[in-house]
Amino acid sequence: MAVCMFSKHDFLKEKVDPKLNKQPTVVDILLKDMMHDQACLLRKLQIAEENRLKMEKAFKQSENKNKILSGLVRSMSGAVSA
Repeated sequence: MAVCMFSKHDFLKEKVDPKLNKQPTVVDILLKDMMHDQACLLRKLQIAEENRLKMEKAFKQSENKNKILSGLVRSMSGAVSA
């Protein structure tokens, strides 16, 4: 699936005849709006991915702490009963 991406530069490099009073068309406005929405969504996706990685790291750390604490509890309960 091919995705066609337009940048702000694509709009700026378009040659405009100074004699024409070129107003942006509805398509231009919608495309610009969609590009802005896409940029916002990509940023939100990036933040969500960063948060997911942080949560994954915190989860692994808590699993390691649980293992250590479980081992300590077992060793202490074994020492008390002996």
